[in-house]
Amino acid sequence: MSFEVGHAETVALVGESGSGQTTIGRAVLGLTPVSGGRVLLHGRDITRVARRARRLLASGLQAIFQNPYGSLNPARGMGRTPAEPLLVGSAPLGPLGPLGPGGQRRHR
Repeated sequence: MSFEVGHAETVALVGESGSGQTTIGRAVLGLTPVSGGRVLLHGRDITRVARRARRLLASGLQAIFQNPYGSLNPARGMGRTPAEPLLVGSAPLGPLGPLGPGGQRRHR
């Protein structure tokens, strides 16, 4: 599988249950070891860099997995949920706004 994501683009991995969407997402985020191939981020193979370097490279990535009730905290605004990893990682945070009509609506 090969795909490219441009600056400020959003990607959804869609497929039948068990076809690997979660595994691909976890591999891109560095949460699952990759047994073959490469995961390039900003031109660097993140499967072959030190954890600290990978963390810096991936500081702008965020995933919301398929179960919105397990992924999204209803007590937080939609702008806060995707921003949380940036806050935890001490990355600079830009202005946040609603991520769609209704602001806090959850969809699957």
